[in-house]
Amino acid sequence: MHKIALLLLLALAGCSKLTLSNYDKVQLGMSFDEVKALIGEPTECSDALMVRNCVWREGEASASVSFVGNKATIFTADKLK
Repeated sequence: MHKIALLLLLALAGCSKLTLSNYDKVQLGMSFDEVKALIGEPTECSDALMVRNCVWREGEASASVSFVGNKATIFTADKLK
């Protein structure tokens, strides 16, 4: 029984949060931490003059979110499932 629980835990840990369903929950004005909780740790971010641009990638799927003053302002996605 413990082996089954461990395997299930490992399988869930490998599941991506970068899905269309999770991305659709991103809303204008969300903080970086709120977006990260929905779609996971970004692949890369760049910061300049109070603007943070972050990209999430997994295979061909990607999403990008721009934050101004730590608030989501522009977000796009491509090939999410």
